Amino acid sequence: MARDRPTVSLCLIVKDEEAALPRCLDSVRDLVDECVVLDTGSSDRTVEVARRFDARVFFDVWHDDFARARNAAFAHARSDYIFWLDADDILLPADRERFRALRHALGGAAPGYTMVYDYARDPRGISVLRFRLPRVVRRAANFRWVGRVHEYLDGPGPLEPSDVIVTHMRQRPAGDRNLRIYRAMTSAGEPFTPRDRLYFANELMDHGLYDEAIPLYEASADDESMWLEDRLWAVNKLAEAHEAKGEREAMRRAIMRGFDWDAPRPEACCRLGYDALQHGQPRAAAAWYDMALRWAPGETGGFRIEACHTWLPHLQLAVCLSALGQLRRACWHNEAAARWVPDDEHVRHNRDFFRSQGLDPVAIARLPREPD
Repeated sequence: MARDRPTVSLCLIVKDEEAALPRCLDSVRDLVDECVVLDTGSSDRTVEVARRFDARVFFDVWHDDFARARNAAFAHARSDYIFWLDADDILLPADRERFRALRHALGGAAPGYTMVYDYARDPRGISVLRFRLPRVVRRAANFRWVGRVHEYLDGPGPLEPSDVIVTHMRQRPAGDRNLRIYRAMTSAGEPFTPRDRLYFANELMDHGLYDEAIPLYEASADDESMWLEDRLWAVNKLAEAHEAKGEREAMRRAIMRGFDWDAPRPEACCRLGYDALQHGQPRAAAAWYDMALRWAPGETGGFRIEACHTWLPHLQLAVCLSALGQLRRACWHNEAAARWVPDDEHVRHNRDFFRSQGLDPVAIARLPREPD
């Protein structure tokens, strides 16, 4: 690559990533000046694969500490900037071009750049969960990774947001590794940061350990020192835990706590809308889903459940409005949902119903706004 502009090192930490690593490196190797791979004990052909892509491979013993491993990888980088990925991350074609454009911006005053992380997708390939992370940082700014689990980059700011999206393509189940590390930290009496507490709760939640997760989410919600987005995520997950336990009133109280801090987020509105619909209150449910759609587009930087910001409120409004006898409006919202999930079975079923009622979904979809 041309050397008249700042150079970029790609850094990864890996273990037994033979299957995922080729796809990752193939998506980025022509966009960076070098690739640094730190192997933490692979027993498969991961190292061979990395070398086939001309990566500089280094080795380190795994200490149940992600920050330690990532800092070790960063220490081997030689370029002006460091770009980091996991082995099951890729840049899709459009984001490869965005990354090329970003490279031309490097060298300015910003110490680094963030990228959207498309962390989870459903079986249809529809994005489920997104958030922003620092991804490209100036090596001379001495960013350091912090945290044994769910580590984060600590360094000077502010960082510039980029339009590049990193797509996570998980191939293996997450397992209980992170939960085991948090359990070991607890047993050893290691102090937990507010971030550790929140992410420990997330791990407990993912394993169905609701009674253990609830007090940690409550502590996070009460902690005014935490970032607003993390506190809002805590009350959303707290509500989810109570919902899983069949505790409706506790769920409602939890989710509404966030209304004291900011306008209701689409995630909260969709949860309350679903609850109302399940309890035979389509008018109340419609009001919540309509509120979800009124959230101003844009990113907050926190966790974002994509369905709640895009197609789900429309699809659920189709159900609510149908129950209220407002079929033209219901049909319009069903077609609005179809813009994101055209092959969804519920969308198709709803279309058949609306046609049976003498409506033309194609014609209604052309309306520029929701009909009266």
